[in-house]
Amino acid sequence: MGIPEVSKTAFRKGPLTAMLQQLVIVDAPCFGSEPVTIPSLERSSFIFGPNGSGKTSISRALAGESDTTILPSWLGLPMGFRVYNHDFVSKILAESSSIPGVFVLGEKNVEAAKRLEEIVKPKGEQDRTLDAKTALEKTLEKNEMAEADAVSALQTATWSAYKNLIDQNPILNHAFTGIGSGNIGKSKKALVDKLLLIETGSTIVPELEDLLHDASAVFEKTSASVDEIPVVQYFDFGSKAGFSLLAEPIIGSQSAPLRRLIEKLSSSSWVASGRAYIDHSDGTCPFCQQKLPSAFASELAAMFDDQYESQVNQITELQTDFAEWKNSVLAILDLAQQDASGFIEIDSLQVARRNLEQVLVTNIKNLELKKLNPELKIDIVDEQKAIDDVNFLLKSSNTKIKNHNDLVAGRNTERPELMERCQRYLGVKLLGELFKEFQKSKAKRDSTQTKLEQKIGVHQATLLKLEEEKKQLHRSVESSLPVIAQINSILTRTGFTSFRIVESDKLADGYMLDRDGEVLDEHSLSEGERTFIAFLYFYHWLEGKAGNEQDTSQLVAVIDDPISSLDADVLFVVSSLIRTLIKRSESPTARVGQVIVLTHNVYFHKEVTYLRDGDKGQNRSYYTIRKNADTANSISKHVSNPITSEYRRLWGEVKKTIDGEPTSNIGLENILRRILETYFRVMGGGIWDKEFETVMSAEEVYVFRSLFSWINEGSHAILEDVFYSPSEITQDTYLKAFRRVFEATSHLAHYDMMLKGKASLH
Repeated sequence: MGIPEVSKTAFRKGPLTAMLQQLVIVDAPCFGSEPVTIPSLERSSFIFGPNGSGKTSISRALAGESDTTILPSWLGLPMGFRVYNHDFVSKILAESSSIPGVFVLGEKNVEAAKRLEEIVKPKGEQDRTLDAKTALEKTLEKNEMAEADAVSALQTATWSAYKNLIDQNPILNHAFTGIGSGNIGKSKKALVDKLLLIETGSTIVPELEDLLHDASAVFEKTSASVDEIPVVQYFDFGSKAGFSLLAEPIIGSQSAPLRRLIEKLSSSSWVASGRAYIDHSDGTCPFCQQKLPSAFASELAAMFDDQYESQVNQITELQTDFAEWKNSVLAILDLAQQDASGFIEIDSLQVARRNLEQVLVTNIKNLELKKLNPELKIDIVDEQKAIDDVNFLLKSSNTKIKNHNDLVAGRNTERPELMERCQRYLGVKLLGELFKEFQKSKAKRDSTQTKLEQKIGVHQATLLKLEEEKKQLHRSVESSLPVIAQINSILTRTGFTSFRIVESDKLADGYMLDRDGEVLDEHSLSEGERTFIAFLYFYHWLEGKAGNEQDTSQLVAVIDDPISSLDADVLFVVSSLIRTLIKRSESPTARVGQVIVLTHNVYFHKEVTYLRDGDKGQNRSYYTIRKNADTANSISKHVSNPITSEYRRLWGEVKKTIDGEPTSNIGLENILRRILETYFRVMGGGIWDKEFETVMSAEEVYVFRSLFSWINEGSHAILEDVFYSPSEITQDTYLKAFRRVFEATSHLAHYDMMLKGKASLH
């Protein structure tokens, strides 16, 4: 036979604020398939529920003795669980002659006791070390809060910059939320974590314009390849026959009689154009109307011979070729502005085009002048620089077009690289200074945290050494004998004089049950005796340790229905002991740091939760377990104590039904009967259903007979269970009939008070 194990949850002595905050119950059949939470636990927590509602499932799970899983949430370091329930009673009394002793401080070793006192006394060595550790932990917490605040501020600023970037340039959002991005654009934390990993000095930071160009090719699925723009070729004047004639006057035959005159007057082109009129002037000059010499026509023909005509034609061909070349140049520039606008600097191109067009227009005019006046000498403006300026822009554009086409052709391979460049632009270009400042301050906080953790570790190691030293000292000063006297004293004062506990003759430092000098078989004890002696053992075990236990950590005491078969005197003793545990749990140095009480007994619940004078009831939490016929049981938390009395609880169920909460007919009818019988029969002096009928109308009698048809053989006390098979009368009908009873008997004020409380006074 052995003592029940303390909860299998790992634990050790924690800070003064150590406390169980929440329990999550998993795989408990009575609570259904979904996990159930008991939230916001306090130093003392009270859970009220009827038999079969799941209280024992909770206590067994906390004791580690069922398939139900309990997931605790702790403030500070975890504590251990010690559980009192029916299983504990059975294990303790399974062999009544070999009950493990509970060791408490004795007087075997004065020096050891003195050293132990130095360690455990208030403001002693353990407290001082713990206080120093706690102070460091608070400083560490402040440092961690500063880190959290800095991270939050960085995340907010980063998110704002990111949103501004993608709002103005939506296509770049693919780099943060598209395939392969890790969806960092959907989480502030993920975005900041990613950007903080970017090396700031290893790669050139891209420009936004380049990113947008590349993004249109890589991120847009509809993006296609773009044709490169041809560069402008120079006009090859040297290959044209008329080019050499531009700098020479074209006059006519050198041997013609009229040449000298025409050359002197520089009227070659005028004379040549007037030749066509001579054939129609009948020998008269078409200009001055004088008689022309007979040989004048032949002399003109000799002047403007075939050579003259050939040279003029060469000038005309040169002009035509140049005009065609000029049109081809303008077509290239139009193409660049229309099809390559996203790849070329339009403003620069317009300036270069304007300069080139000025050169072209000048040369066109000069060629036209030469054509009309062959005798003139003209110069051609050199267009090479203007063409070079245009071609520089076109070649730059073609480089971008080629990059664009390469990106389009290799989207899958280019996408990750472009994503990294976009992220680099945000993290380095837009947020670089902010990130540098954050990293600088973070380095200081990290250094502080490391130093604090090292110091805390030193104090923790000291506490562990003190804990080990305490264990060794306890072995020198502990004894199981004081508990015998304490338990027997309580048994005697509560009237249990037919048995006691004594030293075991079978188990060293153990106990056995004794009656008149004989070993007592636990089966000869009544249910009340078994429950009481087991609880007294549990109570003292909480402050000591049983058998060879070594742990002396803080504990959570879990007490499950300790008074199911006890008389009133014992009920108050057990309640008093539990209230003592609750009071002690408020002390930061108490062995029992937290108490959880589960019960189905209204009177015990009232007694254990009763607030004495000066007790404000702080650090308490209240819960009820509700059994549901068709659904899983549920646990509800209450701001204040919900179990004031069974009678008030029944009225509470009526109010819930009136307020619209679903209630079965079976439950409602029995609740109404129990209230009426308690109020009118038990408390009211014995008013029976037949007497009610005398103040009811004929139409109401049927309903009242149904309401009072419940036959209960025996006591009508309010706490006893009942069975009833319901009729089909609706809930609304029963509620109206229920109210009519109080109205007809002039007790409507009581009805209003129970449902409305203080509001019934107004």
